Amino acid sequence: MDAVHRLGAWLIAPHTLWVALWTGLGVFTVVLLTLLHTKLGKTKPVQKCAILAIWFHLLLLIYATSVTIVAERAGGGGQVTINLGLSDNATKPPTAALKPPMPTRASPAKDILPKSAAPRVRTAANSAAVEKSATGMSSGVPVKPQAVSDAGNRALPKVEISPPKLNTAALTKLKTTAPAKLANLPDPLVAMTSPSPAKLSEVPGAMTPIPRSATPLPASPPNVAAKLLPIAPAPMAQTLPKDHHQPPPLYQQRVASDRLQIAAAHGGSLRTEAAVNAALQWLATHQEADGRWSPQRFGAGHETEVLGHNRGGAGANADTGITGLALLALLGAGHTQERGDHQKAVAAGVKFLIETQHPNGNLGGNAEPFAFMYCHGMAALALSEAYAMTSDAALEQPVRRAIDYTLKCQNRATGGWRYRPQEAGDLSQLGWQLMALKSAELAGVEVPSEARDGMIRFLQGVTSGPAGGYASYRAGERVSRPMTAEALVCKQFLGMARQNPAGDEAGDLLLGELPGLGERNFYYWYYGTLGMYQLQGDHWRRWNDALTGELLKSQIQSGDEAGTWEPNDVWGGYGGRVYSTALATLCLEVYYRYLPLYVEAANNGGSTQRK
Repeated sequence: MDAVHRLGAWLIAPHTLWVALWTGLGVFTVVLLTLLHTKLGKTKPVQKCAILAIWFHLLLLIYATSVTIVAERAGGGGQVTINLGLSDNATKPPTAALKPPMPTRASPAKDILPKSAAPRVRTAANSAAVEKSATGMSSGVPVKPQAVSDAGNRALPKVEISPPKLNTAALTKLKTTAPAKLANLPDPLVAMTSPSPAKLSEVPGAMTPIPRSATPLPASPPNVAAKLLPIAPAPMAQTLPKDHHQPPPLYQQRVASDRLQIAAAHGGSLRTEAAVNAALQWLATHQEADGRWSPQRFGAGHETEVLGHNRGGAGANADTGITGLALLALLGAGHTQERGDHQKAVAAGVKFLIETQHPNGNLGGNAEPFAFMYCHGMAALALSEAYAMTSDAALEQPVRRAIDYTLKCQNRATGGWRYRPQEAGDLSQLGWQLMALKSAELAGVEVPSEARDGMIRFLQGVTSGPAGGYASYRAGERVSRPMTAEALVCKQFLGMARQNPAGDEAGDLLLGELPGLGERNFYYWYYGTLGMYQLQGDHWRRWNDALTGELLKSQIQSGDEAGTWEPNDVWGGYGGRVYSTALATLCLEVYYRYLPLYVEAANNGGSTQRK
C-alpha cells in the first residue's frame, strides 16, 4: 500500500503535472501543424478531430487540477489570487488535509470572527469532521456561545557547554530564591517573574493535587474583537551585528556555568537533568552515518489512521524534520557544531541538512505532502539556532536561503503557512515558521516587517475568548487546547506583554488538561510547556509538576532504548521514537533553553535580540 500511496503522490505532484502539461501542449502543437500542412490531415478528419479534442480536454483537466484560486475581500474591495501550485518540491496534498477536519459550530463562520480581523480566507463552518495537525495540533478559532467538544483536543507535534558534573554537596548550598539577575529588575517585573524556586535536591513527586481527568473546554467562549497583541517591541526587521563570542541573550542560559542552578530556580531538578543527558546520549549514539536521524528506522510513518483519516504513512520520509528535532534537542542543552560533548553529532546533522537543501532554499527533502512544510520549518529552525549560537560563517547562506523560502511560502493575505506555498495557512504550521524566523533574526538575518505583520494578522483571525486567549487551528473552527498553547507561544515571541489578560486566559484553559490527563500528546505538551514557562507563577508551577512527574516516570531506563520515550502518544505513529524523544527532551530543557522573554527584554533595553 505504501508503494501505491507514493505512486499516487508522484502522479499528482506539481512537478509531474507541470511536465505533463507542457509536454502535452508541445506534442499537441506539433501534431496539429503536421495535420494542417500535410496530406495526413485530409484522411479521416472527423476521427482525428475527435482525438485532438479529447487530448486537449485532458490537458485542460491537468491545468485545472494544478490551479488554486483564492478570493479575498477586505474593506469593500476584492482580490483574486491564482496560484498555479507548480512550486518546487512541495507536492500537493490529498483532499484530506494533514489535520483531519474539526467539528465546526452550526452558526456561520462570519459570526465568530473578530470584526477587526484582517482579510483572510474563511472556511466553511458546517464540517462534521475533526481537523488536526499530523504533528499533533488540533484546530480552532475561539468560538461564540456554543458547546465546544473535547474531541478537538486529541491532537498530536563556543563556550564549552558539557553538562556540569553533579556535585551533591554543592547542590545543598543552592539558594532558595530566584537568580540574582531577577532581583535586579524593576519592581513590577520582579513581582511577575519570581517563581517559587525548586531545589535541585528535590525529586518531583509531591505535586499539587490535580483532577484525575481533563476538565471540559469552556462551553461558551465569547468572541472578542481582536485586541490580541498590544505588542510594543520593535519589528522583526532589524539586521543585527554578529557576535562570535556568545549567543544572543535569549540563548545564553544554555551555556551558563550555573545552568543547574538556573534550572533549579525555575522548577528543574537533578532528575530532569539526568533525563536530558540520557536522551541526548541516545540521540547521539543512534545517528546515521550520513548525519541524519532515520524516521523509518525508529518507527515513523506507521499509518494509524488517527480520527479515521489515512495520511499515507506521513512521516516515513521526514528525514530533515526528524533530524531538525534531534538537533534542536542537542542545541537546547548548549551543544553546537563547535563545542560540547555532542559536537560531532551536531556537526554531522547540520552538514546533512545543508547537503539536503534544495537550491531554492527549501529543507523539506523527500517528505510526504502532509509533512513537507513541517520538515522545512523544523530544519530551518535547527539551522537558524545553530547559526545564532555560533555565528558559523558556513551556515549563513544556508540559513538565508531557508528563510527566503519560508518568506516566499507565506500567504500575503492571511499571513499564514500551510502545506503548499501561499496556501491560506493554519496555526500548526505558523508556530514552526515563526520560530525559524525569530531564530534567524537573532543571528542577524533580516526579516521584513511585513512578515511579522502577517503573522499577527493570522493570529487575530484564529483568536477568541473574553480576553482573546483562546485559539483554533483555522478561522471559523473550534477552540482547542493544543492550538491555544501554540498561539500563546507565538504571541509571546511576537512581543505580547506578560501582563496581557490573554496570556492568563490561555493558561487557565491549559490547566484544564495537564500532562498525564487525557490522551498523551507530546506536541501539545511541547507548546504548553513553552507557553506556561513564559507565564511563570501558578500556571507554570502546576504545569511543571504534572509534566515532570509524567515524563520522568515514563522515560525508558534500561536496554537499547534507555533514555527514550515510547512514541505512544496520539501522533507517535507518524513521528516515531526520535520524534517523541526529542519533544520530551525539549520540554525538560525549558528551564534554560530560552530566557524568560520579559526578563530578557528588561535586561536588553526592551529587545530580545543580540546586542
